[in-house]
Amino acid sequence: MVNGLWGKKIGMTQIFSADQKVVPVTVIDLADWYVTQVKTEQRDGYSAIKVGCLRKRYTEKDFSADWLHAPDKYFSDMREVHGQKF
Repeated sequence: MVNGLWGKKIGMTQIFSADQKVVPVTVIDLADWYVTQVKTEQRDGYSAIKVGCLRKRYTEKDFSADWLHAPDKYFSDMREVHGQKF
């Protein structure tokens, strides 16, 4: 199970629970994060996904598979998230 995520904090707000209590929440923008690789037990020996944050100069462009072949060029930050099964 994934216990967190990466993104850009864009603000705070509040929501109401079923029993009408106010719950503060953080608003996170995940728009520029892409799954760049899926690792499996059979192929890699463990389960994980790799995610990358797209560099600003590419955010207005349509997705291209070339991005996955040269991730250092297209993504500013890469993270590997380990888990049970994805």
